[in-house]
Amino acid sequence: MSHPACRPSPSRQLDPVEQDAVREICSIGVSQAATALSRMINDTVELKIPSVHLLNLAAVPDFIGGPEHPSAGILLGMNGDARGEIMLIFPLETAFSLTALLTGAPSPDHCLDDSGRSALNELGNILASSYLNGLSALLGLTILPTVPSLGIDMAGALLDPILSRQCSSCDTSLVVTTEFWAERHDVSGKFYIMPDPGSLDVILAAAGLRHG
Repeated sequence: MSHPACRPSPSRQLDPVEQDAVREICSIGVSQAATALSRMINDTVELKIPSVHLLNLAAVPDFIGGPEHPSAGILLGMNGDARGEIMLIFPLETAFSLTALLTGAPSPDHCLDDSGRSALNELGNILASSYLNGLSALLGLTILPTVPSLGIDMAGALLDPILSRQCSSCDTSLVVTTEFWAERHDVSGKFYIMPDPGSLDVILAAAGLRHG
């Protein structure tokens, strides 16, 4: 899909101090999400330090896993004092492993039935809520997740609705990513946050780095 050209927003430019602040803020949120996942699968969940990237929208699918890379994605929006998108992207093998762990039954023929899809959507809701609760408590904001949507598709197809919404304000996107994995189970994936341009200013103002 081609995305119409939009003028970049100056608010997307981050100096090194702001980049470090975004990384630290997101670390707290993903730590909360990792704790929730650990409890759900009864396993230790490890995290990489979040990385912060300012990308052209057209480059985001390749960055997340390639436009032709089949993945399972749980997509949620952020509403309230700050808006944006949350994405949990798993290899298909991890989606099947998670379904088995959450439902107690293996996925038949490596296909997700209704109970498996429901379990993964609930997982996405719990992890996103844990992440946003951590951010809200730290920043003194109210940020809530929307209803999760599960997709099994190529990375590019999963991201098209998000990229179309982001392009309404800017042709670049701030992407904060964290990789996670479980110690004992075949579970790994990546957690992505894409705040809207104006919401990045709200978050940085709440952290005392920009004027609201």
